[in-house]
Amino acid sequence: MLFLEILNMNIDKPGLNLPIRWVNECAGNARMPGSTASQIRLAQEDGAIVVNAPRPLPGNKTWKGKFRCGIFYAAGDPEQYGAIWQDLDAKELRLVSNAQILRLVIEEAHRRGYGDRLKDVMAQFTPEKMAEQAECWLNMPFFAEEAAANWAQMLADADWSAPEE
Repeated sequence: MLFLEILNMNIDKPGLNLPIRWVNECAGNARMPGSTASQIRLAQEDGAIVVNAPRPLPGNKTWKGKFRCGIFYAAGDPEQYGAIWQDLDAKELRLVSNAQILRLVIEEAHRRGYGDRLKDVMAQFTPEKMAEQAECWLNMPFFAEEAAANWAQMLADADWSAPEE
């Protein structure tokens, strides 16, 4: 199974079909109360999800924040609010790490035929180039600033294998 398919699985969310927007766990301070990443983590711990939309949303908790798909956010039970969220054009927010995005870019590079040259090509990337490729190929929010300090280690730890078909 492809890594992206694993990231997209909607486990225990019957009937919920909201578009997904990825939030890098490095976005803001993930440990700081009120940051989007911390709100997503708190919601997940309670079995809820966080959504974002261009119009006010109902939920167990609601707030205004940084513009993503809008400035209105809500956390709640998808079974209770899912249909309303769909009607209000909400997007489900999910966390993703730089390491997960790196793996997705590696998989996409394999599909594009880089194969055996991939590791050498990627070794020439800077974190900024990686962020550009992640955005261009996958529309994924790679945080170059966070990767800069440990870029060589991220590349050393990466899974360079081709994706399973």
